[in-house]
Amino acid sequence: MLKAILFDLDDTLLGNDWENDIVPAHGLGICTFWLSLNGDLPPDDLAVPNGRTLQDVHNLLAACLE
Repeated sequence: MLKAILFDLDDTLLGNDWENDIVPAHGLGICTFWLSLNGDLPPDDLAVPNGRTLQDVHNLLAACLE
């Protein structure tokens, strides 16, 4: 299982556990990216960037660094 990773793009959290990674970080105002390994979409009440692969993460990072 992946661990939540903080990387310095204005404090962004990459996590694969919705309840334990994304919800708390989002509640603190931290930008989040949900790595949904099984392809689930984020619940409608909390729209966050998401993806299924490391390529999706790479694309997010590349876009943030432009």
